[in-house]
Amino acid sequence: MAEDAVLPPVYNTGKIVFGGLFAKSGELQDGVGASCAAPAASSGVAIFDFDRTLIHSGSLLPILEALVGRRALAWSCVVAAAAAAVSRRRAAVFRAVLLRRTTAGRTVEDLESAAERAFPRLRWRMEMLRAYARHRRDGRVIVVASGGLACCVRRLLELKGVEVDEVLGTDLDVVGGVLSGRIDGLACTGQEKARRVRDWLGGFSGEAWGYGNLPADGPMLALVRHPTRVGGLRRRRSRR
Repeated sequence: MAEDAVLPPVYNTGKIVFGGLFAKSGELQDGVGASCAAPAASSGVAIFDFDRTLIHSGSLLPILEALVGRRALAWSCVVAAAAAAVSRRRAAVFRAVLLRRTTAGRTVEDLESAAERAFPRLRWRMEMLRAYARHRRDGRVIVVASGGLACCVRRLLELKGVEVDEVLGTDLDVVGGVLSGRIDGLACTGQEKARRVRDWLGGFSGEAWGYGNLPADGPMLALVRHPTRVGGLRRRRSRR
């Protein structure tokens, strides 16, 4: 199917780790590997959400189903929904309880393997893959900022052959090599996602493109000069 077309595979999985986008020299700091040459500052940055942007739906539930099985996931969702129903922070509580029940005692490798098994079920947005390819061809820095599990998003991108310079996502707490079931910090959603993107960009003031869905990615899209709402692809007017 066209939706499942695969881009040419790449094998660079390096991760850039730094507080700002550009070093004092005007180039990206080291950490990506030779196959991903650092673009000039004038090339700009393209930031993509993952769930419901690069792919049509969410990635968390298919991954957790692959991890624990359909029946265990369904029961965990019931328990998480009951806990969330009595909270003012329903989405956050649901996510926290669900992750605790499904990931505690597992390893990052377990999650990556689950992502591999879930991969065939995901439907990718071809228009977003074309946008990615255009930005890559033009030499821009590519960032994926997702509320999904960072380790899983990285693996799914690798499997699809989508090479990126950084993944900002939700990290899970690891104790002694084993997942505790708790989120490390905050989930990379809403205002927290916008904060991480802002921190990652540092003092960069050049051209930036953003792709995401509303309302979840509104704060992130507000940071860039060229925001695109995905889901019908109604483009907001670029800010000059």
